[in-house]
Amino acid sequence: MAKAAKKADRVAAEGLTGVYVNGNVAAVIEVNAETDFVAKNAQFVELVNTTAKVIAEGKPANNEEALALTMPFSVKLLKLICISQQLLSEKNLIPSLCID
Repeated sequence: MAKAAKKADRVAAEGLTGVYVNGNVAAVIEVNAETDFVAKNAQFVELVNTTAKVIAEGKPANNEEALALTMPFSVKLLKLICISQQLLSEKNLIPSLCID
């Protein structure tokens, strides 16, 4: 968490959009990173796809509820973002999501 805190003031302007459909519920999420290099990284792509799936299945009402969702391996989404920031050495975040 300390390493993630150090990256908090960095600009995350690159990223990917993830889309997942679960029955009649669809989730569209945006996950940002600092560089396009990281945004194309296989780990980052997996993070985006997994996050979209978990959000579509969990149907959170807002970002706070989304960050509290449990991801695979019993890790909360917020914790997974912090871990990915450490692994990728870049800030990444979910500035917006849409569930319909």
